[in-house]
Amino acid sequence: TPTADWHMPPLSNSDTANLASGKTSVVARAGATAAPSVNTARSAVIEAEICGHGKLPLRDVANGFPGALAVPAVAALSGIFKRMAKAEGERDRALALLAQSYFATDFVTGLGSSQRPLCGVDPDCILRANSDLQAPFLTPLVGMASTTTDPAVYASALRACSQVKVKACDVLTPARWTHLDPDNGAAWIMTANWAEQSGDLPGWEHALQRAAGAREFDLRALRLDQIVLREDFAALPAAVRATAMLPLMFPAQEDGLIALLAPAIRYCRSEATGLAVQREACGALADLLMNREKSLTALRAATWMGNNNFSEQKTAALEEEIDALAYAERLRRQNTGSLGCARVEQLPNDVRSMQSGGPTALLRKWLADRGETNTSAATKQRQYFKELMDAQSRDSLKK
Repeated sequence: TPTADWHMPPLSNSDTANLASGKTSVVARAGATAAPSVNTARSAVIEAEICGHGKLPLRDVANGFPGALAVPAVAALSGIFKRMAKAEGERDRALALLAQSYFATDFVTGLGSSQRPLCGVDPDCILRANSDLQAPFLTPLVGMASTTTDPAVYASALRACSQVKVKACDVLTPARWTHLDPDNGAAWIMTANWAEQSGDLPGWEHALQRAAGAREFDLRALRLDQIVLREDFAALPAAVRATAMLPLMFPAQEDGLIALLAPAIRYCRSEATGLAVQREACGALADLLMNREKSLTALRAATWMGNNNFSEQKTAALEEEIDALAYAERLRRQNTGSLGCARVEQLPNDVRSMQSGGPTALLRKWLADRGETNTSAATKQRQYFKELMDAQSRDSLKK
């Protein structure tokens, strides 16, 4: 059972190594996936409301829609992607390729499962299969990125390429991203990671200092959820929009911020940060994340990164805010996790809100609308977590 967020667990070297390699054990422990309520955690069947289709067992939705539900959504999205591919705007064309590469290996909703080789849990086989399936879309995306002056197009292609082994991707480097985006800490953090992987310690320290001194921290993500704001998507029947929204909004598309920051988090929590200049860089980077990235994930990372650099008072206030926002995130997911018709109509407004103020702004508004303070919401989240842990302990004793 996934755990709810509470105070962040300490990150060991193996934890951050797992994060950097894409493994999710620590992410789950840190509450990246909201848990069901204590009362429903052990329920045999949890249902999801899908507009136009009634209630379906959540396990069926998670394992792939029945064909009758998936076919109209796939056809609708395919048509949208074709129109985006012919758009004048470079970002629309790039997003169409990104979306198609994602759906080529989208086994969560079943849209790509018919093409998947039988790899079992063999990571090498899965990597080869994913690379082969995504190559037809990533290759032209890399061609576009190679000539672009748009940091969002370049960074999105670079991150997509980091998940697979596609020959065309070899021409993309974070150094080019920093050239297009010199005041963006995210570009310098990726550059630092590449330097660390090649054993270039001076390059690592230089890039980390540049990241700490940057004016912004932006992953420049071309997000799939932007597709729900398109007029041709809004014109689809509500029942088709509901099934098409699930893969566009699904958490599997998380931007990978923690994995990107894992080496810096490990460095900032280690004894190597004893020098004043190193501690200053870590503190500045943590402040940058808190003030610029505007996501709950960024606040978590800032807590881990600033652990050796923040005062006790600042750390306590940040942890309280994280717990309060985690409470809002958990309740919003419980209340809107299904895709009933009301939720289908509301989702575009949520996407617009996240565009303007980031995910944390949406969560803070949710708390304010309900008269919750950081203290009251954090107290409820911590109590929920305690009850969940107690329930899991009792279950483990029964086995």
